[in-house]
Amino acid sequence: MSAFAQTLKGTDTCQLLRYDYTSRAFDNPSLEAKIRKPEVKREVRTKLLHCVSMERYLLMSLTSYLFWNTFGFSAAVDSKPNILLFLADDLGIGDIGCYGNNSIRTPNIDRLAREGVKLTQHIAAASLCTPSRAAFLTGRYPIRSGMASSNRYRALQWNAGSGGLPANETTFARLLQQQGYTTGLIGKWHQGVNCESFNDHCHHPLNHGFDYFYGMPLTLRNNCQKNKPPDLDAALQDKLWLYSQIITLAVFTLTAGKLTDLISIRWKTIACVTLVGGLFFISWYSSYGFVQYWNCILMRNHDVTEQPMKLERTAFLMLKEAISFIKRNRHGPFLLFVSFLHVHTPLFTTSTFLGKSRHGLYGDNVEEMDWMVGKILDVLDEEGLKNHTFTYFASDHGGHLEAQNGSAQLGGWNGIYKGGKGMGGWEGGIRVPGIFRWPGVLPAGTVTDEPTSLMDIYPTVVHLAEGILPRDRSYLNIWLVLCLFPRTCVSSPTKPNFLLILADDLGIGDLGCYGNDTIRTPNIDGLAKEGVRLTQHIAAAAVCTPSRAAFLTGRYPIRSGKWHMGVNCETRRDHCHHPLNHGFDYFYGMPFTLVNECQGTEDPELAKSLQDSYGFTKYWNCILMRNHDVTDQPMNLNKTTSNMLKEAVTFIKRNKQRPFLLFVSLLHVHTPLPTTEKFQGRSRHGLYGDNVEEMDWMVGRLLDVIDKESLKNTTFIYFASDHGGSLEAHRKNSQLGGWNGIYKGGKGMGGWEGGIRVPGIFRWPGVLPAGTVIGEPTSLMDIYPTVVHLAGGAVPQDRVMDGRTLLPLLRGTARHSGHEFMFHYCGVFLHAVRWHQRDSEYKHLPPADQRPRNDL
Repeated sequence: MSAFAQTLKGTDTCQLLRYDYTSRAFDNPSLEAKIRKPEVKREVRTKLLHCVSMERYLLMSLTSYLFWNTFGFSAAVDSKPNILLFLADDLGIGDIGCYGNNSIRTPNIDRLAREGVKLTQHIAAASLCTPSRAAFLTGRYPIRSGMASSNRYRALQWNAGSGGLPANETTFARLLQQQGYTTGLIGKWHQGVNCESFNDHCHHPLNHGFDYFYGMPLTLRNNCQKNKPPDLDAALQDKLWLYSQIITLAVFTLTAGKLTDLISIRWKTIACVTLVGGLFFISWYSSYGFVQYWNCILMRNHDVTEQPMKLERTAFLMLKEAISFIKRNRHGPFLLFVSFLHVHTPLFTTSTFLGKSRHGLYGDNVEEMDWMVGKILDVLDEEGLKNHTFTYFASDHGGHLEAQNGSAQLGGWNGIYKGGKGMGGWEGGIRVPGIFRWPGVLPAGTVTDEPTSLMDIYPTVVHLAEGILPRDRSYLNIWLVLCLFPRTCVSSPTKPNFLLILADDLGIGDLGCYGNDTIRTPNIDGLAKEGVRLTQHIAAAAVCTPSRAAFLTGRYPIRSGKWHMGVNCETRRDHCHHPLNHGFDYFYGMPFTLVNECQGTEDPELAKSLQDSYGFTKYWNCILMRNHDVTDQPMNLNKTTSNMLKEAVTFIKRNKQRPFLLFVSLLHVHTPLPTTEKFQGRSRHGLYGDNVEEMDWMVGRLLDVIDKESLKNTTFIYFASDHGGSLEAHRKNSQLGGWNGIYKGGKGMGGWEGGIRVPGIFRWPGVLPAGTVIGEPTSLMDIYPTVVHLAGGAVPQDRVMDGRTLLPLLRGTARHSGHEFMFHYCGVFLHAVRWHQRDSEYKHLPPADQRPRNDL
């Protein structure tokens, strides 16, 4: 018999993601009907989607690719994540190690890809800075906002120009600002500054949703570095210099002719020509001759801090500002947009990185940028923000192939794609890297080959921040629905840890989150609030041994014969039924169960009629073991709670660096209800209530350790009871058993539901939608396939599995339980069959060979 612990051992994460196409608002209903047909294969669906306008196809939200909750993902995280966006300038898709470059070292960006999701078909909306960045900020093609141009000036050229991102455009920064985020932009803006006067700042970042800005309002140019030839309107400047030289030569010629009487001309005419020439020279040189002063400036918010900027310290200042912003807003949530000046010409690189790469000055500049990325990521780690920060890295467009200094290439490499920056006819200018990381939420090491766009970042971050897209303009409403670990797009999601907590004899009505107002269970209630609560969760039996056998094997207990989980088979030391022979690496606890005999003051309950033969039950049954060794015989109930808790906490800390499964099988709340003095008399429900509250405290301590060890977002937690409360447990007039809510009957009573209805609570922040309540029939047996699936394992194929994976139901990607029929046994006798109608189609009993038999 294979418990899920045995199945989890040795599994290799090789699961893949699949998706189905669905839509909220297709323009063409007949197209939608075609796509929804089950016989339409993936290839046909892909072609049909191309019938939808290309704009819609490229704008599909990345939430659908990256997150395992599509429509309700905002509920999937217990708090809004911080958002860190890196955008390089002119970086080619082939300039990074994780995209195939072996001559430039980018370990930090490569680490992002290794720990997250890498997109191989990520596309910019334009092959030039200004329009591409406008699309990135607004989620709309730049032609919609007037940020596209048909002439050769396709990007903003001057700080003093009157153009820029219109005030009526809504950036993602503004929407996140409205959702309580502190928003900051460090680096390049290039979306204009002024409208009518030099200080109205109508296009400034602070007027587009950013709370803080430090950087260049325009972009780097050769003019910003003194020893570089100017590149701003270089051809026009050459012409203007030529015209100025001609005028100067004409003035000298006329003056010489006048002085030698070779030319008859009045001095007034020469003076007029000189004046006109001087005015002409001043008119253009006052702009082009001082580009370094007009365009190459740094600003903090509305104030100019450097004019001209000192390139030798710009990288340091940008990094310092980014780190300062993170530390200042570490209590978040924050949006930080780090818009690099790297790797735009003139490629100014600090002396630390000069000559370090194998790809010349351009490679040096890329490696310096990677170092800056690493420093910022280090700060996230130091501040404990790594698991709470959604990080994105991209470039605004492809590499600049035409940037050269003699024979030296100063632009990037666009991999297999022809063309580059500013070239509209080929793909090299619009193919960009795209990397995401959010530990515990996004599957590490994933590669996605579907077409995506820089514009997709807008709806993605707005969705994460629980914002709403503007309704007065066109946005895409197509979403690709992903299940958790199926079969097409990408590979290797990170294995979560598993913490399974199973109470003993706890009634469904004994918890606050299930309606109890006399017993305080704040920690278990907190689990439900942060996760998913099941209201139709059912045990496979109304008594401990068969119910737990079903839980561990995912099969009705009748299928496993009379397996009682026990310890020995033929001798007292063979330990054939021991937990270590069923997949567990470590065991600490009771091999049996609590009975009244374990507490000397209690009336005996084990075989009362044969009590003369049971005088030493306390010594034979009430023992504690560590692995195969007995540690307490008989056990000291006064120390049992602290011992159990200490062992569980130690196990978590000892295994925090690798995926673990910890099954905490509580002795609470089984009679004789041993409760420490700290909790005695605390509840309004007598000794039983005291014991429940102590159990809740233990759960809270375990959750605290998960938080302290930064395992919260990477741990799948489940809480349940093995069956319903024991209604027959009394001591004189005192009730010692639980409350089963509205359900009649209890433990050991096979004819009613009170004995099999149990609480069921799941939590996995960032994956399971918080605060969800599910009313579909589910079973304790479903835990087996669920955890095996999450661990990347495969359920055994040589037997019938009665459990159904809960993942689609828990994550909201399925509406109904996987159970159409559920069978209810009392011992080996079938008492009832539950039929769950999932749709309007005619239902029939499953084939006889798929139904558990009572003659095994």
